[in-house]
Amino acid sequence: IRKYLTDCAISTDLMVGFPTETEEDFCDTLNMYKKVGFSSAFTFVYSRRKGTVADKMDGQIAPEVSKDRIVRLVALANEMTKEYSNTFVGKTERVLCEDYDDKRKLYLGRDQYGRMAYFSSERNVVGEFVDVKVDSANGISLYCTITED
Repeated sequence: IRKYLTDCAISTDLMVGFPTETEEDFCDTLNMYKKVGFSSAFTFVYSRRKGTVADKMDGQIAPEVSKDRIVRLVALANEMTKEYSNTFVGKTERVLCEDYDDKRKLYLGRDQYGRMAYFSSERNVVGEFVDVKVDSANGISLYCTITED
């Protein structure tokens, strides 16, 4: 993908603890995550569902092993997501304003990479594309100053 779209963000969904997953399998997942350089991930732990094929499989993973693995995966994902988000600091991004967050008293929108951008505006810009300068980043969120108002 990056050969043809050098300026892209790649997200993934990952599950840990599926029956028969070995520590080696899990380490391969961590290594693949690092190698690909995902910009974000949705992670979850496998949970048994009565009546499914997986529920009847041998090799069910102990809950404490799954918990350890998800903690390690989330730590890696959070670290890499934060690093990626920090590359936006100081840059101007175009975002589509989706809503106003009453709790934060800020508008929020997403850039083309799926990053959530928070910013203030003197006027209602919900539904509009606006340019914002990224002042700081916190995980997947960008905190910005609108450059047009």
